[in-house]
Amino acid sequence: MLKPLFDGILFIFVDDLKKGFFADKTDWGFELRGNPDNSTKNGRWGKVVAVGPDVSEEDVENGTFIFVEPLMWTKGVKHDDVEVWKTDISKVMAVSQEYPR
Repeated sequence: MLKPLFDGILFIFVDDLKKGFFADKTDWGFELRGNPDNSTKNGRWGKVVAVGPDVSEEDVENGTFIFVEPLMWTKGVKHDDVEVWKTDISKVMAVSQEYPR
């Protein structure tokens, strides 16, 4: 598995991606796809798959859900057939042990 350097965090997005855009849903279930404004203005939840050595395990560890500031992640990279993104601890706004729906 990949290991990020310093305060890096590798994660997978929890939200569905369709053709590079997030598929947001309204409260009543209507899916909003392909709107760049929806993809760029909102922070996103991700599930951590690896943390760098400078990230405190008290804050974030593998399996933790993180809420990342809008657009504060790298372009996704496929590794072992899983697309992963990278951010750093300063871009994480919230953490949770369970996915907050």
